[in-house]
Parts: sequence; structure tokens; C-alpha cells
Amino acid sequence: MLFIIVGVVIFLVAFFGCCGAVRENNCMMITFSVFLGLIFICELAGGIAAYVLRNDVDATLTENMFKAQQQYNVTGHEGVTETWNIMQNEVHCCGVQNYTDWANTTFSHGVNVPDSCCKEYTVGCGLNMILSPDADERLWTVGCVPELAKQVKHKAGVFAGIGVGIAFIQLIGIVFACLLAKAIRGSYHSV
Repeated sequence: MLFIIVGVVIFLVAFFGCCGAVRENNCMMITFSVFLGLIFICELAGGIAAYVLRNDVDATLTENMFKAQQQYNVTGHEGVTETWNIMQNEVHCCGVQNYTDWANTTFSHGVNVPDSCCKEYTVGCGLNMILSPDADERLWTVGCVPELAKQVKHKAGVFAGIGVGIAFIQLIGIVFACLLAKAIRGSYHSV
């Protein structure tokens, strides 16, 4: 549903921009500029909200990951199991805050972690690892929430740069649309 709504908005904005330029219609070009301005303001508000609510996102993510951890290896929740396995293997993490989080799940029986937590993956490598004295050497001990946060902070500059680049392109589009609308209006007055 969201994609349909976004698609309709993009179509409307593109329609007013293209038709306004081709038909040299001042009203359509102004409408296009206003739509671009509103999109820019919404993106700016979303960025500010994300920055202000970043701590709430961390708490919500942690809470939902703990809930999802309870569904690991449960029939009917194969997608949750696969997601945990991929994340732990790719991000090199185990559990939500650390590997001992798995002790509180029905999967673990208080002693097991998923095999995807092992630094060297083999079938059954996570059995009895929570109580193992060499768990720190054989498992990814850092939790997935802190590891994901570290990776996002590491790439925050890239995300910010992309956001600023897109905003700059939108502002240029707004300026050019307004200049074209002004030129169209000027050509009508000179006739």
C-alpha cells in the first residue's frame, strides 16, 4: 500500500514537471515547484525526527530483537531463524546484547547458542557454548545491537553525504522550475 501511495505521488510530481515544461504552463511549473518543496520539507522533517528519536529506535530495536529471539527455531517462524542466522554470520555478532542472551530462550535450554554465532561455522558448534570456558575464543561475543550501531555510526558520514546530495539536487530542481515558470510568465506578458 505504501509503495502504491509513493508511486502515485511520484507520478503526480513528474506529471506536473513534464507537462508544465512541455506545454510551457506557468501554473503547472509552480505546482511542480511546490510539490518538490513539500517533498524536501518532509525529507528534512524525517531526518530531524530520526536524529531526535535515535535513542528510541535503539530501545525499540532491542525490544523487538529480544521478542524475535524467542521465536528462533520455532515451527512457523523459519524466516526469523534464517534472519538471525544471516545477521549473526554477516555482522559477526551473537544475541541481542551478547551471546548469553540466548540462555533465556526456549531454543537454548540455557546452554546452547545458534551455530551462526560460531567464528568457525560447523554443524553443532553452538552446543553447550554458553557455559563453555572457551566461548570467548570460539563465538562472536558482541551482541548484534551494539555491532549494528557501531557499523551504522561508522557509515553515518556516507549516509549524511548521500542525503545532502539528494537534498542539493532537489533544491536545484526547485530553483530551475521556478526560473522556468518565471520565464514562461515573462513570455506571456511580452506577447
